[in-house]
Amino acid sequence: MGCGDTGGLGEVNPAVITCYSENMAEVAALTVPTHERLAATWSMHHEARTVPQEGAIWAKIAMIREYLERGRPLVCWLDADAAVTNPNKREPRTSSLALTCDVHGPNAGVMFIANTLLTRQFFFALSGYGRQLAANSINPEQTAIRWLTSHPPYDRLLDIRAQRTMNSYWPGAYDYPGAEAAHWEKGDFVLHLPGLQNERRLEILQQVL
Repeated sequence: MGCGDTGGLGEVNPAVITCYSENMAEVAALTVPTHERLAATWSMHHEARTVPQEGAIWAKIAMIREYLERGRPLVCWLDADAAVTNPNKREPRTSSLALTCDVHGPNAGVMFIANTLLTRQFFFALSGYGRQLAANSINPEQTAIRWLTSHPPYDRLLDIRAQRTMNSYWPGAYDYPGAEAAHWEKGDFVLHLPGLQNERRLEILQQVL
């Protein structure tokens, strides 16, 4: 998988993981089965957890840290509002932290994380100093990711991919210059619906899945 040193830890299969709070349960009921299909297609471990709404974002970071520390060579994180629409597409290979950017910068809703010393250090820093740094931000984990990866030793950590390779957006849902380059098309790997009301998410997912 090109995932680097796992520190001698023992869980050898890559993992597909997510967690979500009760307010996302209806959306997750549609998306999590697609995560399971991805895991089954590529012989990956799968887990979806429910967590309290307060602190759910940092529960996400804690879950990623846990899976890296348990030795999974590659961790695929999918937010609960991200549906895998083509599980037959081979998962992105990376030696660091693969994600995509939108108009706001790095998007942490879909990530492929290789298990290396640097990525373990990064998620440790993100869960501590990063959490304090971005506590009052609208999207705190993404704000902390942007800040930490703009400074050594994490300034070369990100493996930035084109959006449609792993994080397509619904056509017309987002109005910013260049948004059409990320528009989801049939056959794309993932359809992600960040920032939308759940009613709209459910409407789109029921149309697509």
